Amino acid sequence: MPSGKSGARPKIKKEVMDSDFETQSRRHDMEQSRRSEHSAHIRRVAAEMAAEAGFSGGSAREQAPPAMIDRSPNSDENGGRERLQVKTPKYSGKADWEAFYAQFELLAGAAGWSVKVKALQLALCLTDDALSCLLLLSPAERDDYGALVGALRRRFGQCSQPDVLRSELASRQRLTGEPLRGLANDIETLTRRAYAHMPPEVQSELVRDQFIRALAPRELRAQTQLAHPRSLQEALELALEREAVGSASESGPIVRTAVREDPGQERPAWVAELTELIRAVTLQPQRGGARPRRGPPVCWTCGQAGHISVRCPQNSGGQGNAPGSV
Repeated sequence: MPSGKSGARPKIKKEVMDSDFETQSRRHDMEQSRRSEHSAHIRRVAAEMAAEAGFSGGSAREQAPPAMIDRSPNSDENGGRERLQVKTPKYSGKADWEAFYAQFELLAGAAGWSVKVKALQLALCLTDDALSCLLLLSPAERDDYGALVGALRRRFGQCSQPDVLRSELASRQRLTGEPLRGLANDIETLTRRAYAHMPPEVQSELVRDQFIRALAPRELRAQTQLAHPRSLQEALELALEREAVGSASESGPIVRTAVREDPGQERPAWVAELTELIRAVTLQPQRGGARPRRGPPVCWTCGQAGHISVRCPQNSGGQGNAPGSV
């Protein structure tokens, strides 16, 4: 009897396992069905957006795939590549076109888009003023990536003529109150655009030299140049350090220098009179002390009382006042 009971238990356990497997299988099928419906909905929305933008031909799956980027470098790792969905950026025309175009090309290369897909994705990125560039193209040109990029560059791009950029770079000087970091960024941008055909090492040297030439004041430029920086970053750090030290020294205490008087130079009469009055005031006793009896003034030139040295009769320019006059 015990042996019979023990033989029936595996049968019950097997029935329970079969029931759990069927439940999990149904759940898996339902999840797959929901994912398929969601993918179909995305494809329909993409097709509608492509039709509104004026694109035609090809399926929505081919024209507007999601921006998927590989995160794992090895395809055999974890049974395949791990992919990351990235949202495409928006462009309204207010930001720098060259910076946005570089970002878009980086995203397109990582996602592996074709030229037709790049045209669709770029059109979907446009908003506000940039979206009106689609109206400048004919319906046949709207799915042309080169034509769309050209229209955006003509509308929002900067001047790309090397001669004009080099002339602007040669005349670039630091403005009054301009931060050194802003000056370095502007010069680096102009240099790399004006000398785009040069190797990166040559461009770095040109950026460093032009930054030093644009420094102001002259003392800061000379100090930075004598330090012989090897790169733009090093030149910028040296200039920031020297400018901070100069600002601290200028805000220090003011030191007055004494001017030696020429003994042969004749002083005006009012200078001597004012000097004697100041001496008389400084020689008076402090308040609360005994005040001596005040008498007539005594001349320092002749030693007689009744007048001061400026009005002494013995001076060539004296007025010869009688004794007792002050």
